[in-house]
Amino acid sequence: MTSVLDQSFRGWWFPVVRSQEIGLRHIHRSQLLNQELAIWRDDGGQINAWENRCPHRGTRLSIGLNTGAEIKCQYHGWRYASQSGQCTFIPAHPNMEPSPRYCVNTYECIEKYGYVWVRLEKDKDKDEDIESLFVLTEKLSLTTLRSVYTMASTTRIRDWLINNCESQLKVNSPSLDCSLTGIQQHHSFCLEALSINNQTEKSVTMFIYLHPLTDDATVIHPLLNASISPEIRLDELRRYNRLFGTIRDVCETDNV
Repeated sequence: MTSVLDQSFRGWWFPVVRSQEIGLRHIHRSQLLNQELAIWRDDGGQINAWENRCPHRGTRLSIGLNTGAEIKCQYHGWRYASQSGQCTFIPAHPNMEPSPRYCVNTYECIEKYGYVWVRLEKDKDKDEDIESLFVLTEKLSLTTLRSVYTMASTTRIRDWLINNCESQLKVNSPSLDCSLTGIQQHHSFCLEALSINNQTEKSVTMFIYLHPLTDDATVIHPLLNASISPEIRLDELRRYNRLFGTIRDVCETDNV
């Protein structure tokens, strides 16, 4: 772990993937603070966030099989139970009860606000409540927007959004249908902004969560505090895609 992704961040909750992307019998490969993750849902709907590594030979579990109750490793067929990560069956020794030491490393995870959230460690000195990541107290009507992968550090994107976003967006995309104003920081990697639609001049609150994959790669998870009517949904989503595509392009270019 480098100084950019300090150990202290392992106690933070981060959104790692939209809930709608974790379908039944699927295993999603992700990463958080340099740690590879296997995210999956069992047939009962419970979500799991595991180290993406079989304890036997180190094969990635994300290329294995989600049986609905377990993950079956692709290499030697070892099976691991949902929630506990405990090995339940070893094909080479079918009559042997697997040792408790054959267990996948599991991480705390929760589904909230349309995302799967993960934290790698529980900080004894700072037991962060996930509710504290939102500053709005009224009932939320949320729309998760397309997550954007960038080859730029999380701190780089955060600082750019806070200090240079408005001026540089006007230079790089003067005809963009959406812009961000009044960006505020509420969390090390959580920003709040007003999203302005230049066609309607209406504004809504947006949360921008920065998900540090590695020291030099980040996922931007934009969350809109509004529902979008079906009549204009496609056009609105395209506008936001252009907005965050521009943010990605500028941050990657300036990062070279």
